Order: sequence, then C-alpha cells, then structure tokens
Amino acid sequence: MILLHNIKRATQQGFPDLYEGLEGPIFFCTRFLKGLIEEYRDHYLDVSRLQSQDEADNKLTRELIAERHPDEDERDISHSAWDRLLELPHLGLLIDATDRPVEGTGNAAFESYEQAFVQYIDLASYCLMLRMPGSDDSLRNLKLDAQLAACRTEALAIKAKYARPGDSAA
Repeated sequence: MILLHNIKRATQQGFPDLYEGLEGPIFFCTRFLKGLIEEYRDHYLDVSRLQSQDEADNKLTRELIAERHPDEDERDISHSAWDRLLELPHLGLLIDATDRPVEGTGNAAFESYEQAFVQYIDLASYCLMLRMPGSDDSLRNLKLDAQLAACRTEALAIKAKYARPGDSAA
C-alpha cells in the first residue's frame, strides 16, 4: 500500500506524461485494494467469531486427545475461519500456497493475486524506473511497454464504461 501511495504521489508533481504511463497500473492496484478493504470491513467480525470458536474447539480437542490418547500428536482439526478467508475473493488470494491447510488449494489462488495486483505494481515500478535520472533506452523492455499500453487502454475502457454523464474518463 505504501508503494502504491508513493507511485500515486509521484504523479501529483505536475508530470502529465508520467501519469499517463502510470494510470493503468494505479487504477488496477487501487481497484484491488478497495475490494480488499471493503471485503475486510464486511467480513472481519464473522471471521473473528469463527476464529474464536476454532480456538475453543481446538483447545478442547487437544485436551481430550491428551487425556484419552497421550501418544497421539497434537493437531488442530477445526479451521472454519481459515476456510472462510479462503472463500473470499480478495483476502483469500493473499494467503500463500504454503500457508493453506487444505491440500490442493494453493498455487492457483496466489497466482491470481499476482495477476490482480503484483503485476501492476511491477509495471508502475518499471515506468518510474525509466524516468529516473540517468536511465536510458537500454533499460526499456518492449514486452513491459506493451503491457503498460494495454493496461492503460483497459483501465480507460473500464472507467468509460462506468463513468457518469459529465465525468471525465481520464
């Protein structure tokens, strides 16, 4: 979030061509973060309650296992809060594959997060790098240039689609 804020701040310094290059990545990063914040706001209380219940259930389970089967390993069997997080479209993407309790639910979701957010931060960083003092055309990457252009075009199309009469699409 701090990196996105710094990128946005760089565009507010009166450099219209810089904003033009960063407009697409900023749009998509901001859209993802707004969705993440709204999702957290709408679900944190429910997930918090589930987590409290999971902890109580797991404590009781561990106590019963210790009493009845002292040789058995401790294990957490209830993870309904975790399952709930995995169901959420934004928060679920932030859970790395290595942290997922359910086998087979990992890499695809985390790759979706990278596609929904990380790639746009990388594009914005690339755009800023090209404008740093001392940078030259040897740093250019035609594939990233094409991705930046496509990103901006897509962002402008989405903005135009949802613009209210009288709003500027740019």
